[in-house]
Amino acid sequence: MQESYIKWATDAFVLPYADAVVVINNFVRDWGHRFIYDVPTLRTALAHAGFTDITQYELNRSDAVALRGLENEARMPGGFLRLETMTLEGTRR
Repeated sequence: MQESYIKWATDAFVLPYADAVVVINNFVRDWGHRFIYDVPTLRTALAHAGFTDITQYELNRSDAVALRGLENEARMPGGFLRLETMTLEGTRR
């Protein structure tokens, strides 16, 4: 799946060649990101910001009805949005 994603991103965004690092750097730059998180780093950042009960969910899933089904998975080829997305929720008191 990752190789298909890299090829799609390279073709769709006219990148110079198919390489995971080139794709990541393009997306960081083009979308104005300042930092890229993985689950452990985001979980730690949320905890330091005062969040508790931090839970990871599958895309479009949540225990909170209002937070279910918010992503439009059809905007990308099948499975690609799930490949690049993570969802964590927490409670801040």
